[in-house]
Amino acid sequence: MMETVKSILLLAVGLAVVGILGYWAVITIEPASVGMEKQKVSELTQENQDLQKQVAELTSEIQNLKMHSRRKRQRANLSPSRQKQHPPRPNQHRPLSSIKA
Repeated sequence: MMETVKSILLLAVGLAVVGILGYWAVITIEPASVGMEKQKVSELTQENQDLQKQVAELTSEIQNLKMHSRRKRQRANLSPSRQKQHPPRPNQHRPLSSIKA
């Protein structure tokens, strides 16, 4: 008699454990669309971080180019002697009066 009660109790505890595990398994199952959405969000987050880095690099490059351009203009304005002055070219065409009709 004691053996039967013990067996029934063990069977009840075993079924309860299997039932709880089964319930947990069903509750934690995600639909495929949720998994795909999580993956897409992860990919977009990574892409966003990459684009933010690229924007920062390009912004820095633009600032460097602007600074270089300003320095170049300042040098040109401060030292006109650095600019090559070409002598005026002589008129290479014959004057109209020298043409005989």
